[in-house]
Amino acid sequence: MIEGARNDAGMINYYLRPNKQVERKIILEILQTVIRILGPSTNYQYVGMGSFYFFDFILMHKFLKIDDLVSIENKKDVNRFKFNLPYDFITFHNMLSTRYLAEIHDWTKKSIIWLDYTQGLSGNHALSPDINLIGRNSGKNAFFILTLNATAPQDQDARSSFLTKFNRDISPLYNKVIYTSKSNYHLLLQNIVINKIEESCMRNTNKFIKTFSYLYQDGAPMYTLGGVFTDDSSLNERLNDLHPFLSTDRNNVTRIKIPNLTYKEKSYLDSIIKDLGLKMEECKKEVEKLCFDDLKKEQYLTGIFSDHLAIELKPEEIQNYIQFYRYYPQYYEGII
Repeated sequence: MIEGARNDAGMINYYLRPNKQVERKIILEILQTVIRILGPSTNYQYVGMGSFYFFDFILMHKFLKIDDLVSIENKKDVNRFKFNLPYDFITFHNMLSTRYLAEIHDWTKKSIIWLDYTQGLSGNHALSPDINLIGRNSGKNAFFILTLNATAPQDQDARSSFLTKFNRDISPLYNKVIYTSKSNYHLLLQNIVINKIEESCMRNTNKFIKTFSYLYQDGAPMYTLGGVFTDDSSLNERLNDLHPFLSTDRNNVTRIKIPNLTYKEKSYLDSIIKDLGLKMEECKKEVEKLCFDDLKKEQYLTGIFSDHLAIELKPEEIQNYIQFYRYYPQYYEGII
């Protein structure tokens, strides 16, 4: 039986996921940047799991001008998905992801495929067949984005079992229990997924180049990897330094963690954002000279910024806001 999966739409209110929204905005910018580098091309098709909200579809249409949109689900409440379609030109398939990729997807089209799963690596029976189909069949300049639950194994037995189960997919550097811990698991997850993708496209003339990876948490920790298939051996080098959140480094993951702020606090920080960034860089250089440990570093920065700011924020919160302020979402309630 062909298996497949999708993100469980009923579990999460997608209106209240600020870190996910930051990720979406960054991914859109990177897609725009990389597509420009790839040169003249026909319009892309977007294939994703729209849930009831179809946020990704709306953004792909508005900012990448994609009209060929395909949503795949596997649910009994199909009428609710169809009712919430934001555009009548979205093609809706109520089936497993693997079945869609194996039987329906047109591989001659340049596509951006985003498979967004709530499951983790161990519980996701669709992951390997989906990756195999995409790796074997994707054409030049096609994009693949994958989101997975990044909850680490909970105890020693589970960690050892995980390493044994995925042993053939793990590079020697990451085949250690330390990478199954909560603080390192996303790096192990990335290593396994990239290895699986690269193995799947061994017979494809187009190879996979990672362009971004993120770890964020609005509920469960989630890991997202994105990249492009290409036969251009120079592309990897040409992509360097094009965008602050674009990275081809297989060992790097960007953490997205924005602070909770009131509207007034956000406006205040925006009004001094350049000065704030310069102050943070100045303080970080000073801390390096003083060779502080992590605790003393935090105490030092807290003291500096408590005098510099009109509000109390942790140094980590300030740094994260400086990093992601352009993408910070704002939510408003309308009582009618």
